Amino acid sequence: MSKKDGFINRTSATARMALGGLVLLAFVAGACSDTRSVTAPTAAVPAADAAPVMSSAEPAAKAPAGEAALGPLDGLAPSITAGSATLTICASQPVPAGYVVTARMLTAPCRDGSTQAYNTLRVEAYAGRSTLTMCSREPVPVGYVVTLRETLATCRSGYSESYNTVTIQTFAGRSTMAVCTRGPMPIGYVVTRRERTADCISGFSETFNTVTIQTYAGRSSLVVCSPLTLPPGYVVTRREFSAQCTSGAPDAFNTVTIEAYAGRSSMDICGPAPIPPGYTATRYRLAAPCFSSKYDDYNTITIQKL
Repeated sequence: MSKKDGFINRTSATARMALGGLVLLAFVAGACSDTRSVTAPTAAVPAADAAPVMSSAEPAAKAPAGEAALGPLDGLAPSITAGSATLTICASQPVPAGYVVTARMLTAPCRDGSTQAYNTLRVEAYAGRSTLTMCSREPVPVGYVVTLRETLATCRSGYSESYNTVTIQTFAGRSTMAVCTRGPMPIGYVVTRRERTADCISGFSETFNTVTIQTYAGRSSLVVCSPLTLPPGYVVTRREFSAQCTSGAPDAFNTVTIEAYAGRSSMDICGPAPIPPGYTATRYRLAAPCFSSKYDDYNTITIQKL
């Protein structure tokens, strides 16, 4: 080979190498200018592992068999509405003001692990009610008296007792009425009769369990049972023994006549007794109307207005 031919061959090889380098640079440039991104595929989450969807419409969990589902107020039966005439509350809670207990029962919402006969109370508002039946062993509201005692399943208490229920009535506007003893006695009334009745059974051995009460306001004279708290403005003018005021005690008298002294210039009263304001005593003596079986020096006082 001549020197000329060798030079040409070397030149051709160099050109081929340069052309190959240009092709390689073009490929790299094209690859770098490709704007497509490659994202690794995400593994599918099994349906059982998916996060739960919270929904307000999801049904509430069911209570175990044999148990009542608790209401929205845990520990209270869900029947409490402000201003309701009837409420159901747990027995551990105080009775709301203006209500009386009308039933005792056992319920699941008020269970507390004890073995008591009841854990729940039904209470009723008494405002505006002239008569109402309520459970005994509960306070009788002001303005009411007990007129009947009985035993009912609705007021079970777990105690051995002669009665567990009482009927109460308002006395406002009543001039006379029969009420059970061992209960509140209204102000403004005096007892005019004592007796034993089936309505006021108490389980105690007593001569009487019922009394008739009567208002004294505006009355100039009344025959009432003794002993008594003398009403203001009245004095005793006679003592006697009567069947209507039986008491079972060996008293010489169980009945007295009381009279209003306002406007009286002079009158005889049974003594010993306080002299009414505005009067003075003018005579002390023994007299039959004021017999008392006591060995007093006197039993009658003549008083005169000052």
